[in-house]
Amino acid sequence: MDVSVIVPVYNDADRLRQCLAALDAQTFAGAYEVVVVDNGSTDDPGAVVTRHRTARIVHEPRPGSYAARNRGLQEAMGSIIAFTDADCIPEPTWLERGAAAARAHPAGFVVGRVQLFARDPARPTAVELWELNHGFQQELRVQRMNYGATANLMVPRALLDAVGPFDPALCSSGDKEWGIRATAAGYPPHYADDVVVRHPARATWRELRGKYLRIAADKNDLRLLDHAIPRGNGDARGLLRSGGQFARHRWAEARDLDRRDRLRYFAAMLFVVGMRKYDTARPTIRPREVR
Repeated sequence: MDVSVIVPVYNDADRLRQCLAALDAQTFAGAYEVVVVDNGSTDDPGAVVTRHRTARIVHEPRPGSYAARNRGLQEAMGSIIAFTDADCIPEPTWLERGAAAARAHPAGFVVGRVQLFARDPARPTAVELWELNHGFQQELRVQRMNYGATANLMVPRALLDAVGPFDPALCSSGDKEWGIRATAAGYPPHYADDVVVRHPARATWRELRGKYLRIAADKNDLRLLDHAIPRGNGDARGLLRSGGQFARHRWAEARDLDRRDRLRYFAAMLFVVGMRKYDTARPTIRPREVR
């Protein structure tokens, strides 16, 4: 087996159907399999999986996408492991170009591009306008933080065996923890802009708030795991100053939008600034047991 694709899923059968259809349509000429890991769904993803020739399903009862990915690793037979998510739609050339990039960089791992899209491109919501500019900045993650989101990641199996699996205790920053660990072990990331999956942008205020709650909680978890991310001291003057700088930079990004969309983008930006500063000032954020 050349490539194993690992797709964790939790109550997302409709979007999983799109993901698997895209994986069936790959141009990759080698042998590949798709290992779907059900993480306790109630909407029967197995019924979706049986309709797709490349896929099989396994089950992981421990909650968490990284526990699910680790279960997929136990089952995978490929020499290259490709990670994506149930809500992603890989481009037809995803595996072909991703496997080529992984073979060209055997001493590291490949981070591909995640291309966000609005549900209605003609009328994006305020949150979608924000997400289209700031969601899944894979190249920036590689350059500044030595990791990439598991929505689009290609890793030689030998490298995973050397570095070890994901930390299953983390909610959504397990990709960051793993990337830090891999880079420290001498296996740096390589960004490949032509290795593409598409992903719907978050569209509602509730979805956006959930994203930043997870980010804040996972930063706390990473500190507990000794991957220190300094927390601000909560000084009101300092928070306002940094928030003002953030706002000026973001407002400049919106200069190509029309007046209505610029105001909506600015509303989303203020919402994000408020969330980030509020979460930074709190002493703890949903502390979890680190097992």
